[in-house]
Amino acid sequence: MENSKQMVFDYTWARTYIGIVALLIALGSVVLHNINQIETNGLVPQSISHTYHSGARDFFVSQLFVVAAFLFSYRGHTGNEWLAAKIAAIATVMVAWFPTSCKLNSDMICEQATFGFVFNNPVCTARVHYIAAIILFVSLIYFTYCFYKRAKSKHAENPNSQGIMFRKLLYFYCGIAMTFTIIVGGLLHYLAIIKNLNLIFWIETICLSLFGIVWLVAGKKVPFFK
Repeated sequence: MENSKQMVFDYTWARTYIGIVALLIALGSVVLHNINQIETNGLVPQSISHTYHSGARDFFVSQLFVVAAFLFSYRGHTGNEWLAAKIAAIATVMVAWFPTSCKLNSDMICEQATFGFVFNNPVCTARVHYIAAIILFVSLIYFTYCFYKRAKSKHAENPNSQGIMFRKLLYFYCGIAMTFTIIVGGLLHYLAIIKNLNLIFWIETICLSLFGIVWLVAGKKVPFFK
């Protein structure tokens, strides 16, 4: 009789898949954005979320649901991680279901929302999107902190392990970089100090890329990151 506690799905693969999708969302969305909107002339969108309205809706929404599915299945090592995964999963679904407001060129056609426009109020829908996005990014930073805390504890037990030390430092600096990017970038955008650079897109892209790297390293499945 097989052990009833045998692992059905390796959680390190869940981490790896989440990391891969996080790295691909920005790239795939901006590529589809430019393919479908010739008038953009290769420029990046205002945000990754805005590509929902400019040709990347299906890709954007489907990838978010992939991330949400893995987050729902992720148990973590502590009760706090389990709860954070569920909160992040719900926030991810909300980001997909309630799209951001359509602020594109007049020549572009705004896609109808998959769910949010049931309210018949795009402003309300956009606000739900923004709140969910904030919750999601805070959750991503929290996961990075959890990985760092666990690596720090392991490094204390194995101070000569270069691999553990590398992971500890990577988690720490990625977490700091994500926090710095959101706070400073958000302030610059809100105060309109730097204009015409699509700061929100770069904030999202940098944070998702760092988050993707963190989860690929934590997954230990991809050779280069392993």
